Amino acid sequence: MLIFMFLLVSYINDEMHFTSSLFMGVSLLLVNMLLYKLEKPRLIKVKGKRVKQPIGINYIAKVVQLAICIFLIVGSWTSFEKKQVFGWMKGYAQDRERYSVLVESSDKAKSLYDLNNSAFGYMSDDAHRINDVVENISSSLKQSITPCIYSTHKETLAALYSTKIQVLIINEKDRSDFEKIDKDFSRKTKVIKSYII
Repeated sequence: MLIFMFLLVSYINDEMHFTSSLFMGVSLLLVNMLLYKLEKPRLIKVKGKRVKQPIGINYIAKVVQLAICIFLIVGSWTSFEKKQVFGWMKGYAQDRERYSVLVESSDKAKSLYDLNNSAFGYMSDDAHRINDVVENISSSLKQSITPCIYSTHKETLAALYSTKIQVLIINEKDRSDFEKIDKDFSRKTKVIKSYII
């Protein structure tokens, strides 16, 4: 249960790629099963009778299991404290809005990690919250991002379609404004990642 909780929270916070989460989960599960077997007392003969008697490896296995549990609890709690997890659990709160990281539908990118060294852009009317999104992306990609800032929906969309930028960050409430400029906007773009800020 602790393993599942740790991996779920880490994946939601975008601290781990899905395949990394899956690999780590299977690895921890196998290690835990091995430790469970090792911590069982061994059958030994005492005065002709077979009795269960703990040996050194049993105690070591118990200590290692305890250490793993502490690591998972601390790791899960640290990740859980991040607002993104709470946003994900609460969905649309009144004071929060959904921001999407978009690329063109023809782009090969499937996850945030495929956007390394891409040019980002957004519209200037919601800069404060989008800066939080940019910080989250920079943290996930482990690189500094300096987006291009545009003053109108039309200018922003033109930059994406002309490949001046490869990645567009939008507030989802503005999607209809982009669709007024290009009715096929939603078909021509795809969401790579969403944030609730």
